[in-house]
Amino acid sequence: EETKPPVQPLKLEKMDIPEDYLMGCASCVIYQDSILLALKDVDPYPFTHMLNVINLNNGDIIGEYFTRGKGPGEVLSMLGRLSNNYLDIYDYTTRKLIPFNIDSAIIFGNKYFPNIINVKDVRFSEWASVSDTSFYVSNSVYAESNICKENSLLPEFYKINMDGSTYPNFDLADYKKIIYSTSSVYSQTISINKEKKRMVCCYMHQPCIKIFDENLNVIKEIDGPEPDDAQYEPMGNMMYFQRSDGMSDYYGSATCDDMNIFVTNSRTRKCIDTEHYLDMEVENREIFHLDWDGNVIARYSAKGKNVVRVSYSKSSNTLYLWVYDDDRTMYKAKLDRL
Repeated sequence: EETKPPVQPLKLEKMDIPEDYLMGCASCVIYQDSILLALKDVDPYPFTHMLNVINLNNGDIIGEYFTRGKGPGEVLSMLGRLSNNYLDIYDYTTRKLIPFNIDSAIIFGNKYFPNIINVKDVRFSEWASVSDTSFYVSNSVYAESNICKENSLLPEFYKINMDGSTYPNFDLADYKKIIYSTSSVYSQTISINKEKKRMVCCYMHQPCIKIFDENLNVIKEIDGPEPDDAQYEPMGNMMYFQRSDGMSDYYGSATCDDMNIFVTNSRTRKCIDTEHYLDMEVENREIFHLDWDGNVIARYSAKGKNVVRVSYSKSSNTLYLWVYDDDRTMYKAKLDRL
């Protein structure tokens, strides 16, 4: 703890997002201060498209993308991850990955047609685009050897290409001996810096952040501030692991630009039950600011807010927080210059 910068409380200002964009299973992202990306998962009502890109300065819709359906260019569900100028979309119902270039959408509007990659057999939990034609995804059943030896023999990440091929090659036979699903103890979020050709991986259930080069070699590992001393045991059905000493969550919701990484940290450790966990998560929530050499250069307190996603505008040095409280709300916080 003493090696990290002091925690700075954020001065949050609630943003006025039109109600139509918040209805249903909605999710919002602010890009470069003035662009709203409004995603609708499952049902786009009251809109016709699952993703709308809006100019916040005048309220105009810049572009509408992806009607709901099973046809070409359509999706049935939508989750998004923000990495610099890409909103990486996953349709978890039909298993499609979409590298959505926000700058291209702003320039071309409805004439922008992003690629759609159909995923075959790979099982994954997180995703980030490497380019317009490929993704890195995290293996949903991988775990380090101290958690589960059999699962550690699998790749931690796959690269999925436009034609559906993978590297390493996905072979279903490699999974025949796997009896444990490790998502409850080994989950992560990833975000990619295409200019520097680096990827940051932030682990939810271990207090650890790793930065990889383009060949997925670890070039920096940041451990802590909490000790990594959790105990694991399989549950009765032998399908999942759980912590025998309580629930712990750390890093999640990573996002980046060409110079910066921002990641939320729940700082919940060994919570004895769900109520204790939820209280601690909201009370302890922090946002870590790192550079691409892995230095933690600032920490911010989001105490009292259930922060789901963070985005950052470098030109105004402003954080945008998508928060689940009683309602879904967007806040912004101007940061002090370092």
